[in-house]
Amino acid sequence: MAQRQKPLVGLDIDPVGVRAAQVSVNGHLSVTLAAHTPLEPGVVRDGEIADVEALTEALKALYRDNKGLDKRVRVGVANQKIVVRTIELPPIEDRKELDAAVRFQAQDEIPMPLDQAVLDWQPLDVIDTENGPRQRILLVAARRDMIERVVAAVKGAGLRLEGVDLGAFAMIRALDGQAGEVVYSDEAVLYAEVGGLTNLAVAKGGQCLFTRASGTGLEGLAVELAERRGLTLEHARGWLGHVGLDRPVQHIEGDREIVEDARHILEDGVRRISAEIRQSLDFHHMQTSGGAGVARAVLTGGAIAISGFAEAIGAELGLPVGRGSVAGEPEGVTPGDLTIAAGLAVGGMPGVNLLPADERRAAGTGGRSGGAVYAVLAAMGLILLLSAALVVSGNGVDSKRAELAIVSSQADQAEKTAAALQSYTTFASLRQNRVDTVRSLVQNRFDWAHALGEIARTLPKNVWLSSLDGSVSATAGNTSSSVRSALPNPAVDIVGCTTSQSDVARMMSAMRRVDGVVRVSLQSSKKGSSGSGTSGGGGCNGDQHPSFTMTLFFAPVAVSSPSTATTATAAATTPGGAPAAAPATGTPAPAAGATAATTPSTTTSGGGTQ
Repeated sequence: MAQRQKPLVGLDIDPVGVRAAQVSVNGHLSVTLAAHTPLEPGVVRDGEIADVEALTEALKALYRDNKGLDKRVRVGVANQKIVVRTIELPPIEDRKELDAAVRFQAQDEIPMPLDQAVLDWQPLDVIDTENGPRQRILLVAARRDMIERVVAAVKGAGLRLEGVDLGAFAMIRALDGQAGEVVYSDEAVLYAEVGGLTNLAVAKGGQCLFTRASGTGLEGLAVELAERRGLTLEHARGWLGHVGLDRPVQHIEGDREIVEDARHILEDGVRRISAEIRQSLDFHHMQTSGGAGVARAVLTGGAIAISGFAEAIGAELGLPVGRGSVAGEPEGVTPGDLTIAAGLAVGGMPGVNLLPADERRAAGTGGRSGGAVYAVLAAMGLILLLSAALVVSGNGVDSKRAELAIVSSQADQAEKTAAALQSYTTFASLRQNRVDTVRSLVQNRFDWAHALGEIARTLPKNVWLSSLDGSVSATAGNTSSSVRSALPNPAVDIVGCTTSQSDVARMMSAMRRVDGVVRVSLQSSKKGSSGSGTSGGGGCNGDQHPSFTMTLFFAPVAVSSPSTATTATAAATTPGGAPAAAPATGTPAPAAGATAATTPSTTTSGGGTQ
């Protein structure tokens, strides 16, 4: 890493708060100035800024209380609206031509309309393939609206935004080769920051191969403990650090119930976070078949301050796990909390700048020009005119025939130039056609990922699902539900069972709180008579648990024609993420914390609505 001549502050923003770091680089990275300010719950959700004004005020307070911080900042982002891809192109030496080729290829790689995205890229290495040498490119895209909220909050606080980078890239820059870490050429390393959320990156030789952010983090565990025991978030965080995972609970001082709850939440959190990391690694391995597997992991963030957490993650993943932090962290700061902020304060590989083009120009950090062709044409025209004027004035050419010859020569040259640039015209036309096609598809798309994610997070613990069937209209899909035709809106038919009829009602009430749901209708809720041996929908035991069928109606989306209706059907999962199918024999065990209940045989059918 090269030492910066002017100070630059890295800002790491997550649901817990804002961390700022100013660093020096003299052989190794070291924090010279640091500050932190907490954020109210809800200002940042799942890594995205939800309340711009509240964040702006927090940044103002941070700088008001820490006068030494430089106002030139680089901000890190980590959320589900970021896409990272590695693409391969024929080797192109000209930087502007390579930029045009990357943006053209991005239309096939990025699952969002390019006019609603901010793109940047970084060249990696050149590899040999069966089709000849190929240039590998690290391509990053983010939703423009998400980036614009970051820009608005930072500029509103009176700061100069120099760049927007990925928090995962900053983590690699801060930890790769630091604190005794040695990166071997044939070894891929997993970096994981577990704090307000979980930020993952897989790197090899300083190059990022994969990154993903998850909303599950240490803060979620603190929230769970605070709600369960009636604590403030600050006290809940303190209890998690006090209890840890390396000592028997009977040897830990403090309120016995809080100690036991904190230990249970930590153990369950380790399992959930490890499962998400494992799923991310599996996806990475599928995308890079034949590549080197991950050999070890480095854990950073607030989680490394909890004793035994890194070892527990390592045991779940089956990998050696070390702790990573940067030098110079001041007293009173949780170890690992400044890793990403410190990495943002320095440039280098890997790294991108997701500032929109107009903001880059305003900040004086000009990026790669998307109008390179027009700049070349303007320069060529200017040079041609100056050359003609010089020839005329220098030689005193006053003959009309000579002037005609010069103009004819210029016209011929212009025609050749236009012919040479014809491919760019074809390129622009093809690009616009693809943009129009993608925009047409997106206009009729319902956000199933968000809808199913909300259902999964809202689902009560003592509910088992046999199936979910989603459709964007009453005429689409394979559902046999009698209430589905009541509204033409997008809807999800849910079949499952729970422990009692009262819990069916609670299930309906919970589903009504799902984001976007406008109506919940119950088609049936049945419990078979004892000894009947019948089964509820999808494998739920009718002798023990009432089985239900209900429909969730979401706010309508614009559908151009019935032919564009799409259907999404997904296998249901339990809140913990495991498949929701009931066991082959016996009664399905309730989710953690729930108990089985027996109620008299009852049947409720048709039309119940929440």
